[in-house]
Amino acid sequence: MRFQHRKDWLISVILALGILLFARIGWLEPLEDWLYETQMSWLATPPHPDILLVAIDDQSLQALSGWPLSYTHYARAVQWLNQQQPRLLGNTLFWHQLEYESIYPVIQTVLDFYEASELLNRAFDDDPQIISEINQLGIQLGQLKQVLNPEQILARAIQNNGKFIQAMPFWLDQQLTTETANPILQTQPLPTSIIAHRLQQVNQDFQLPEAPPRRAAMVIPPLSALQRAIAGVGGLAPGDFDPKSSPYLSPLVFQYQQHYYPSLSLALAAKALDAPISVALGQGVRIGTQRFMTDAQLQARPWLYRPFPVISLAQILQNQADPDRFRDKIVLLGLTASSLQLPQQALANASVAPLLQVANTLSSLLNQQLVSQPRWMLLAQAIAGLLTLLFCWFVLSPRNPAWLTLASFMGLLLLLMVQWVLLLWMSWWIPLSWAMLLLLSVWLVLILKYISFTLRHQVHLGNEAIEANRLLGLAWQGQGRLEAAFEKFLLCPVDKQMAGILYNLALDFERKAQTRQALAAYQYLIEKSPNYRDVEQRLLQLQTAQRARLPGKYASNRLSQWLEANSELRKPMLGRYQIEKKLGKGAMGVVYLGRDSKMDRMVAIKTLALAAEFEGEALQDAIARFFRGASAAGRLTHESIIAVYDAGEEGDLAYIAMEYFKGGSLAAYTRPNNILPLDNLFDIAIKTAEALFYAHERKVVHRDIKPDNILYNAANGQFKLTDFGIARITDSQKTRTGIILGTPSYMSPEQLAGKTVDGRSDLFSLGVSLYQLLTGALPFEADSMASLMFQIASEPHRDILSVRKDLPVCLQEVIDILLEKNYKNRYPDGASLAEALRQCRDQWILQAYVKNQPELKNGSDTSL
Repeated sequence: MRFQHRKDWLISVILALGILLFARIGWLEPLEDWLYETQMSWLATPPHPDILLVAIDDQSLQALSGWPLSYTHYARAVQWLNQQQPRLLGNTLFWHQLEYESIYPVIQTVLDFYEASELLNRAFDDDPQIISEINQLGIQLGQLKQVLNPEQILARAIQNNGKFIQAMPFWLDQQLTTETANPILQTQPLPTSIIAHRLQQVNQDFQLPEAPPRRAAMVIPPLSALQRAIAGVGGLAPGDFDPKSSPYLSPLVFQYQQHYYPSLSLALAAKALDAPISVALGQGVRIGTQRFMTDAQLQARPWLYRPFPVISLAQILQNQADPDRFRDKIVLLGLTASSLQLPQQALANASVAPLLQVANTLSSLLNQQLVSQPRWMLLAQAIAGLLTLLFCWFVLSPRNPAWLTLASFMGLLLLLMVQWVLLLWMSWWIPLSWAMLLLLSVWLVLILKYISFTLRHQVHLGNEAIEANRLLGLAWQGQGRLEAAFEKFLLCPVDKQMAGILYNLALDFERKAQTRQALAAYQYLIEKSPNYRDVEQRLLQLQTAQRARLPGKYASNRLSQWLEANSELRKPMLGRYQIEKKLGKGAMGVVYLGRDSKMDRMVAIKTLALAAEFEGEALQDAIARFFRGASAAGRLTHESIIAVYDAGEEGDLAYIAMEYFKGGSLAAYTRPNNILPLDNLFDIAIKTAEALFYAHERKVVHRDIKPDNILYNAANGQFKLTDFGIARITDSQKTRTGIILGTPSYMSPEQLAGKTVDGRSDLFSLGVSLYQLLTGALPFEADSMASLMFQIASEPHRDILSVRKDLPVCLQEVIDILLEKNYKNRYPDGASLAEALRQCRDQWILQAYVKNQPELKNGSDTSL
């Protein structure tokens, strides 16, 4: 059956109009961009071989003291690049304000003082030597100002290049806000040296297009010293130049006042091809004899290429780049650092970095692969939409969901193939997302209609089917086919009559010793009718009887022994978790790998045999502490803390279900011959301190920080804290050595004394752990437990530098503060510790860097 009702036609037309409206107001642009990215990724086209990117990445910012970089760095980079003889240099950074070096204002102050002093006004007729020296001093101060002026240094480096194209920001009308709008700049004409780079060949002999090129409301020219040094300028629009437009739609021409200016990509392409640019408004642009079609506003989509070759700016300034890679290349300089390394105002709002956008557009121009939208694009979209409607009306059937889904999928695939073939063969991009969305919407409506029809049909037949299943089930129950009867009863709603039938069926299962089936029947009945007769009591008795019927070896009903003995034979259940295998065993219990039957995920299950360690009121107190600790730990959601999902009891076991972490613990790295590198330990210590700060802020104290409780995966460097809350389940008056409360070698003095502890006790334990991870030895070692506890409480720890001499002094200070006997003298919280560790790490890195750079030690270079 096809569209049989007039309302089906009406719904499809309404959907088409609604989706067309969404497309008109720009709400489908993200979907269109995703399709464009996806289809470009299928092509995986390599970029133009002559393009090379110099990126200011995170590595550069870390090596060059952060953002913003000084013009001295840029000047050094341009001077180095000049020596390698590149074909062309392009800069996507906006150099329109001077950032003075620290010494330059001092020189200016001295020069101002000299010019205003009495030295120039006082007559020294009797001593011409003094007059000569005073004049010479003024000349030398002026020369020193010119030499140390970073603006002039950069300008000279660019002028020596002779092939430098500079980006110039064009703020378009809709970009201006109260922060960026500047009435003076909006009305001020551009300098003559910048106007000289305008487009000369603009065809205005015919009627002006309906949509002119992108008009800029404000333009900021480059630094005045650079204006005559550069070989050309090109426009860039900072951030999103049109909220309704695609970030991949690049304007090739900008209009400012009465002049037209090329984009940076267009200026670079013309310079690289050594050909003039001519513009036909509303049609496209030419570079020499090469013609590029655009939309009416002279915009086009660039081809998205595979990753461009990239060299970090830090590599150039540190002489680590290969000079041969730059010869005869088109080198583009720009910013690619992440937002974590930059202040927010340094970032553009565009989803594509300007450097990559310029590189893709330039490569598209040089490869003649610029993607355009043909003049008949709207007609093609309308035809696609009409064909989609006809396809839905005459092909799709709401009565056959399989054919409906298959036909919709084939129609969607056909639209994608048409779009992809036009892109591949003709470099045309036809937005067809609205037709695809229309097809999916009609499919969804028809599927819902089919489901509604089916449900109505089922309701109509429901009463007859229920009665038939009930009668058939009773017949099979009378014949002794109890499992078949149960299957039929499951198809019937549970009312009072049906509850009695299920209850009698469960009794029949018991009489036939089919315990598993009886349990299933009772559990189903409790779920549907929990208060029916004595069903809960019978279920409990049946479960108790089943445990009592275990083989004689397990007569003690110790579930932990039962799980261990059956782990190789079958997969038992612990609560709702299916036990897969045993992961390990420690003083506190056994850890299993389990599968959560409800969430379908793997978990680690730590079991604690509390009944074996406590009795009477102490057992009840331990259980209460266990669940309080598990509840507190379950509220912790931190990237460096193992998540706790669930806690419960099963027989004589208490268990915690937690996140499964692949890897071992840091205990493997506490031996002197197997110590982690210092930079790894810094990272682990900082993030552990931050995790403890997060937990302590939420009133959760670990009480058992040690390398065994810091899980670590050496393959990917990930680590997480585990066993939060487990140390709470026993108090200081009920302690048994090695059981649950903590490990004495890592415990704080106040914890050993049985006092109330807070987060600073965890910091002491972390200090002991760091000491062991750094040296392979513990700070306190003794032959007996009593002697060890005395050392921790009263005697100073061994100086860490006496055990390992190559550690930085600042790390010794951090360890000493952590291991203070009085908790008030330690760091107040984990955040303070993390900050101290970061400062120590930075100091260590700087010392190592200076040690490896002799020229820095001699003071010959202070530019960094």
